[in-house]
Amino acid sequence: MVQMTAADSFVQAVRALPLRLRREALALPEKDRARAEELRLRAGWPMTAVLPEGERLWQHRLSGLSTMLGMLLGMALIFAHIH
Repeated sequence: MVQMTAADSFVQAVRALPLRLRREALALPEKDRARAEELRLRAGWPMTAVLPEGERLWQHRLSGLSTMLGMLLGMALIFAHIH
């Protein structure tokens, strides 16, 4: 069995994202991809990467899609708490 590097695992996980978010995630410098523990999508905030030293914002521009996804995630969380 072939072992995947941490950077390869990052790229594999990013493939599940919609195209715009995928492009934003792949804009993370390659050296940080291997160290990324998670990607965070939150309502009203740009996507960030969580690295061992903390959260990192690398994309200063909010895309309409990430804003919409953030709103949907927020609504889903509210709905989950109500029911």
